[in-house]
Amino acid sequence: MNILFKLSVLCLLMVLGCQAQHRVPSDFIPENYKEYETIYGDLNKDGLEDCVLIIKKVDMVSLRLNKIRHSTRV
Repeated sequence: MNILFKLSVLCLLMVLGCQAQHRVPSDFIPENYKEYETIYGDLNKDGLEDCVLIIKKVDMVSLRLNKIRHSTRV
């Protein structure tokens, strides 16, 4: 039974781990953030394509304040 349990856990981890391979980088962007830049390449020289996702926080309060400050300048 112990071997059956270990095999079940291993199969579950394999299935869940492989699901990330079919996702696009934008799936990993949290709420209130936006994609700034995406860079692809073999970063660790393992022969597989890697992805670097650069994101920026979208803060509507700061955007409104900056817009007000810039519009009041002469």
